[in-house]
Amino acid sequence: MGVDEKNGVIWLIEVKSSIRNSFPNPDKLNLEARGKKWIEDVANGTLNGQPVSAEAKIFASDILAKLESKVYTLKPVLAKVKVPKPGETGTATISMIPVGK
Repeated sequence: MGVDEKNGVIWLIEVKSSIRNSFPNPDKLNLEARGKKWIEDVANGTLNGQPVSAEAKIFASDILAKLESKVYTLKPVLAKVKVPKPGETGTATISMIPVGK
């Protein structure tokens, strides 16, 4: 996650990796809604039912306040990471795919 203070954008990056170059359709992942839920959960002190650090809670609370101010918008991005197959050598490649609006 990254915050662009100048442009009022909060970048939410979801990383998916594959050795077969098989990736989900980013528009079907509902990354914006999932991201908002993660931020809300962490601001409340948990993620997936597990406690988070005080620093994570503070960071998420700050992000949530920015989103609620309507000055910032959440922009989800899917990072597709293609890695070499087991036993092969090669270069991992990353493609950044903007999602949604």
